[in-house]
Amino acid sequence: MKAVAGPLAWTLAVTAALATVLAQLDRLSLGQAGWAFDIFAHFPKHWAVASLLAIAVAVVMRRWGLALMATAALAANLTSLAFTPPYATPKPAPPGAQLIRIVSANVHGSPEALKQLAALAHAYNATLVSVYEAPMLSGADLHEIFPDAQRIQLVDRSPDRHTLSKRMLVVAMTEIGPVSVKRVIAGKRAVLGYALPSGIQIIAAHPVAPDSPAGMHDRDLMLSSLHSDVEAGHPFVLVGDFNTTPFASIFRTLPGVRAGDPRLEATFPAQAPWLGVPIDNLMFGGGLELVEHHIGTDIGSDHLPVFTTLALPLPRPVGPPHR
Repeated sequence: MKAVAGPLAWTLAVTAALATVLAQLDRLSLGQAGWAFDIFAHFPKHWAVASLLAIAVAVVMRRWGLALMATAALAANLTSLAFTPPYATPKPAPPGAQLIRIVSANVHGSPEALKQLAALAHAYNATLVSVYEAPMLSGADLHEIFPDAQRIQLVDRSPDRHTLSKRMLVVAMTEIGPVSVKRVIAGKRAVLGYALPSGIQIIAAHPVAPDSPAGMHDRDLMLSSLHSDVEAGHPFVLVGDFNTTPFASIFRTLPGVRAGDPRLEATFPAQAPWLGVPIDNLMFGGGLELVEHHIGTDIGSDHLPVFTTLALPLPRPVGPPHR
């Protein structure tokens, strides 16, 4: 037993401590050099569990040095979780408020996943459906999948007609303003912008995965620039597969408040959500309020869909001037 427990205690304690140190270095925002740390920043819950296991094994083995190391790692990860960026939890909608129901998902290029998403969006009475890595389907096929849609737009090219690496799909059950490509990062991924008749701005983004220093740079360039797309004083929604979690430093550059507690959610990988991370997010602000939010079931993609209902309160009446 000791022959197994000793190496196990060392492995758990050293792994948790090293991963925690690298994750904390991400908070220093070291630019391209930070790529080596970025991946570790997304897993504070996982490192906390590893730390707890290391403490338990180390105490049983009376390895007090290892127990102390694991305790320090646990404290650091719990601190990271405690200081998660601001998030909203659902509350009842104000009387007479306009409700906006948004469904967002990365369907990984699967027509079948898109069909399942459409069925779930219909059951949710969605106002908008925002899709990333959409399959290449004809307009007729898309209208068959979303028969009640007022507007369907598949974006697969940049304004200068270059092919985007990942297609984005906008489906609206109500009239919306023109869907525009606000910017393209590194010729690969686009930021989309449009508006509802009520004036709510919708911004959809799907940056490059940080699988290399260049990829992290492109992702961070897109995410850190999104605040410039938000018109000050207007209600807005920022939604997408951000390829980062709220636990990483780059997330703190995003405008608005996140819908839902990220410590209780995971959207990727869909096949093992208990081991996953929340990289699919929705931010909002400008007077909008969160009414409902949940992560959906497996639709056959590698991501789980996100369902969110927001309320736009009625303008407060202006009373007569005080005399």
